[in-house]
Amino acid sequence: MSNNHVIPERFRAVTCDKMGFALMSLMDYQIHFIAEFNGMLDEERLARAMRLMLDAEPVLGSRFVNHWRVPWWQREEGLPG
Repeated sequence: MSNNHVIPERFRAVTCDKMGFALMSLMDYQIHFIAEFNGMLDEERLARAMRLMLDAEPVLGSRFVNHWRVPWWQREEGLPG
């Protein structure tokens, strides 16, 4: 990232995250997305856009860790960009 803002590797889950995990057996919380483009894509630009999105909304680049005491979100390693 170009600025000094650092996204932590681990951050606390909020109440709605915990409730969502508890209700996971009733719902599919995966994000389903299909994109169709006409023409060629700039691979570097697409990778940069993905990285900016994952930095803007860190939970999209994280996995939920359901710890019995204090659940948290853990940033994934090897994110694009």
